[in-house]
Amino acid sequence: MKKIFTIIFSLAVSIAATAQTAAEIEICQQAETAYRIGRFDEAVSLLKDNMSRLTSRTRSTAYHLLSLCYMEKDNSDEATRYASLLLKENPYFTPTLSDPLRFVDLIESMKRGKSATITTASQQAESIDESPVPVTLITEDMIKASGAKNLRDLLMTFVPGITPLEGEECNLSMRGIYSSSQENILIMRDGHRLNSYATNSIAPDYRIALNNIKQIEVLRGPASSLYGNVALTSVVNIITKSGSDVNGLRATYGMGDNNTYKGEILFGKGFIDSEILIWGSLYASDGYKYNISPDDEDFYGLIKKDGTMYVDGYNNKPAFDFGMKYRWKDLTLTLSHQHSKRVQSYNSLYFYSLCDYDKYSKINGTKPGRSVTTTNAIADYTISLNDNTSLSASLSYNFEKTDIYNVLGDSLPYPYSNIGLVLHPTNPYIKDSLIISRGAFCVQGWDNVNVEGEIQLANSYKLGKAKGTILVGAQMGYFNSHYNYFSIGANYDGVIMTAINDENSVYKNGKENSFSVYGQIKHYFSPKVILNGGLRYDHKKRYDDREMNVISPRMALIYIPNEKWNTKLSYAHSYVDASFFYRASSTLYLGNTDLNPQHMDSYQLSSTIRITPNLIYNGNIFYNHSSDIMATNIGSQRESGILDMVGLESIISYKDKNYFANASVLFQKKAKARNYSSTGSHISAIPDFVCHISSEKEIDKLVKGLWFGLNLSYSTKQVGQMSGSFLFKNGESLANMPYEIPSSCLLDLGLRYNEVWGELSFRCYNILNHTYRLGGHRAPILQQGRNFLATLSINLH
Repeated sequence: MKKIFTIIFSLAVSIAATAQTAAEIEICQQAETAYRIGRFDEAVSLLKDNMSRLTSRTRSTAYHLLSLCYMEKDNSDEATRYASLLLKENPYFTPTLSDPLRFVDLIESMKRGKSATITTASQQAESIDESPVPVTLITEDMIKASGAKNLRDLLMTFVPGITPLEGEECNLSMRGIYSSSQENILIMRDGHRLNSYATNSIAPDYRIALNNIKQIEVLRGPASSLYGNVALTSVVNIITKSGSDVNGLRATYGMGDNNTYKGEILFGKGFIDSEILIWGSLYASDGYKYNISPDDEDFYGLIKKDGTMYVDGYNNKPAFDFGMKYRWKDLTLTLSHQHSKRVQSYNSLYFYSLCDYDKYSKINGTKPGRSVTTTNAIADYTISLNDNTSLSASLSYNFEKTDIYNVLGDSLPYPYSNIGLVLHPTNPYIKDSLIISRGAFCVQGWDNVNVEGEIQLANSYKLGKAKGTILVGAQMGYFNSHYNYFSIGANYDGVIMTAINDENSVYKNGKENSFSVYGQIKHYFSPKVILNGGLRYDHKKRYDDREMNVISPRMALIYIPNEKWNTKLSYAHSYVDASFFYRASSTLYLGNTDLNPQHMDSYQLSSTIRITPNLIYNGNIFYNHSSDIMATNIGSQRESGILDMVGLESIISYKDKNYFANASVLFQKKAKARNYSSTGSHISAIPDFVCHISSEKEIDKLVKGLWFGLNLSYSTKQVGQMSGSFLFKNGESLANMPYEIPSSCLLDLGLRYNEVWGELSFRCYNILNHTYRLGGHRAPILQQGRNFLATLSINLH
């Protein structure tokens, strides 16, 4: 794989050196030279006379230079016009360090005044005002202001509806829907899926770098009409920077308590008709340590013994995200390699108890926990066929290696030590011959590949005074889980039995094929009234020859009376198919080949008000009806649940040159539930009310470039039930016992000093050292107390 990376990287660099259009390069270079020496009229004439010869990619450079030239000539109208064309050509354009401050202010004010541009909601560039569903946009400035350590921190800070909870990995919920891992929200990077093709899950943790992000577009609601499987409750699309956004090297080193270390590198370079971006991110931490005694509230197990638990540990092998994105004209190549494994606070399987994590040896290079390593190779191609029609195509390859290393117990009394009877009750040779009383563990792992191709055609049209766009596309996928194994071990380090592929009765290999077609129309009855509708058909042939067929419609009516106010009414249907992992597993995670997709129908009424150019309010009322929900219990998977949720989401944000503030508020309530974990009017482990405030102020009167940041989060109580048969305390079973977690209020404070040479920051999380817990797993789990992280970044341009 390393050789393939090297070969592709070398080819990409050689293409950059030999394949650029000489004429276009010369025109833009001559114009830039004229601009630099003050010959503005000469630069303007050169660019205007040759504009028809420039490709869409190069036109961005031309519009940029024309706006700068007219600004220097004090022609604000023409400077604004070409800046507008620039943003239309490249919605994600960001000024460089060499641009005049006046131009930077112009671009920022235009983005604020016209509402930011996104592409995720309709798979085409449009303003947030015109998006068919409520959208939360998280910008690079917001990421810096929040002090977020990972993607989950970002989403829970800025996206109403998203709440953190526990699970087998870093986990979260959207509007009350969740599983043992995050598998109901589609997370993408530059429009390509990051969720596992075997489990549907993706942990929003340190396997996803933050240093290469330009902005994050979050669709708050179903989106299967465009994206198909997994887009059940929401879509998160991470838009990465381009090479020209960076134009240099940025290196970051961070250190905190609990042996926490992080390192990041970001290199980017833009040319006339090509650019390259290279990123790397590493994170390692022992995690926040708690010493637990048998008399503590957080002690579980049959054997009373002091122990240690770790919260949010990522050690022995750090979490990482490395990648490269190279663009030449209309072709973009992306390579990435990611990994993470969180230290589990308690045994995730069999007896729920503390374990001596450090005693267990590495198996296949990993310690206890859920280890996932992925490699992605993607090619994207977009071309304009004419002024009204564009064609895009993509081809992607994904390889994933998963190792689930479960501790069964440090000490197991008889009859619970009869592991053979628990794991293989029907096998006469094993069921009474695997007796393990000390350091018992098992490891389940598999490798899978997925190849996917997509083609899309977009066309703009006019019908009298009305206009619109039509988009159609098709997608094909091939999935192959080609290798699996299952091992049982004892005494913390000795593997005593391993079964591979067909010998493994716990997991099956298999191949699956999928095919999808979709269409969308966005019709402007007038500039004030827009109809946005879409329909998608998904077909999958499962490994056991069963077939899945799903149709996902969407319809939205948008009313924009003026630039200060808009409202939209929408309906959407979405689904998530039962993952291959659920359907192919047995014994440990009892699967069912008959599992059907989970469905959601969502109705939303949303409105945005620009109180001032800097102050914006967005409110949204939603009603979600979910059916065939998979109710997750330890040892089984059932999909007969129904959940109806109603809620109100509010976001108010303010931003100027020296101050940023954002408040997101969620109020949600269960309207109906059946066969889904709930207590009274509450969804288990989900608070009814959540509020997050993020703010940052430049203290320029003291030191210019010094920013003071604050995050405040509040959530009401969580109620739920203990789950799992092997959950004991003081010798008594806690299965299905109710619990209540009190409300919590957390405060983070930070300082950030930003200069041309780089940045220095210090952040203290949970500064009041508030003790709180999260539900969502078999029992409530303690979260981190007070902790800090300091980082230093150096820029080289």
